[in-house]
Amino acid sequence: MHLNDEYVTLKNTGEDAIDMTGWSLRNERNDVFTFPGGFNLPGGATVTVYTGCGVDTETELYWCSADPVWNNKSFKAVLKTATGMDGSRCSCIQTPVQNVWAFALAPPPAAPLFVPSTRPAW
Repeated sequence: MHLNDEYVTLKNTGEDAIDMTGWSLRNERNDVFTFPGGFNLPGGATVTVYTGCGVDTETELYWCSADPVWNNKSFKAVLKTATGMDGSRCSCIQTPVQNVWAFALAPPPAAPLFVPSTRPAW
C-alpha cells in the first residue's frame, strides 16, 4: 500500500473559516500531525491529510510519515484545537470508508457550553 492511499478528510460544516493553525490530529499510538501555520479551512470546504509525503496545498496536507498511521480494522483519532480543546467539542464525526476517515468540523460555539443559572438574592 502506498502511504498516500491512507488519509483523513476534514470538512468545515460551518459558514465561517476555521483557523486551524496549530491544531493536531493524533492516532491511538500517539503519532501527531500538526496543522501548519496560517492554515484556514473555509466554510463548507474540505482538506485531506495524507499519511505520506507531498506538497501541501489549500485542500491537501501531508503528514510525511514513514509508516502507516491508521489501523484499518479499528480506529481512534483525536482532533484538538491549538489550545488543546477536545475535538469532540468541535462536532467531529468519524466515518470509516476503507482507508478514508472523515470528520465534520464546526467552529466552537461563541457562547459557553454551560451557563450557570443566577438566583436573585432575596
